Amino acid sequence: MTARIGPRSSADSRVFGVSYAVSTAGYHVVSATNGKDGLAQLVKEHPDMVLTDFMMPVADGLEMVRGVHALPEFRSLPVVVMSASPECVALPTRMVKVTAFLARLI
Repeated sequence: MTARIGPRSSADSRVFGVSYAVSTAGYHVVSATNGKDGLAQLVKEHPDMVLTDFMMPVADGLEMVRGVHALPEFRSLPVVVMSASPECVALPTRMVKVTAFLARLI
């Protein structure tokens, strides 16, 4: 498969596990250390979708989603947000265009 999935936070082992699972399924994964770096990687790599954690340093998941959709070439890009605290994230993610929301196991 040639789909590119990126950027996502590489800050913790749970996200690394998701990245590993996706890459072993045959997808190319682009990593970012935080939301700001994720937006820079987005412009550089032009992925087919974005998988991002809600809680990230520098720019959180909401800022990441807003940044993705602020760029005309990425307005229709699918964005999936993950969080270990779905009850805290449900309302804020309704305010931005999120393709899907995944609750992570702690």
